Amino acid sequence: MTKSKKTKSDNFDFTEYLQLYHNSPFNLYIKDSQLYQSGQGVFTHDFIPAKSFIDFYQGYLTEFIKGGTYFYHINDQWGIDGFGPPRCYMAMLNDANHKTTLTIGKGKKKKQISIPHEFNNNCEFISDENNLTVSVYSIVDIQPESELFISYGDLYWSN
Repeated sequence: MTKSKKTKSDNFDFTEYLQLYHNSPFNLYIKDSQLYQSGQGVFTHDFIPAKSFIDFYQGYLTEFIKGGTYFYHINDQWGIDGFGPPRCYMAMLNDANHKTTLTIGKGKKKKQISIPHEFNNNCEFISDENNLTVSVYSIVDIQPESELFISYGDLYWSN
């Protein structure tokens, strides 16, 4: 008996099929993000103290391309494409600074409203241009069962 493919209407969980990995010293896991329409997010079972190394942003080292999903720009020549597969957990972090908007109404009554949330970024990217690596560090204490958030930067949102 073969396993049938799921469709979007089956509440498809891509984590079942996409190889995900991390090398973090912390017990991390993936589940639905707390941010509206942000897909999956990264959470921790452990307390993570401020200024802690969490993991490397890993993927394929490639020549710089402007923007792109899961692409981290290291310098003017190089970047890391974290799209995968396999995909590292650090490529699954969401940006709490990006404000989601929702369009309501029709015609002349159509307007956009901002979806508020109480979350702030609690991690940051640190790039090493000499070794062409990118690390993720906590910027505040992160409590167990919390979601990890990180800024994607202005270049990402300008595309």
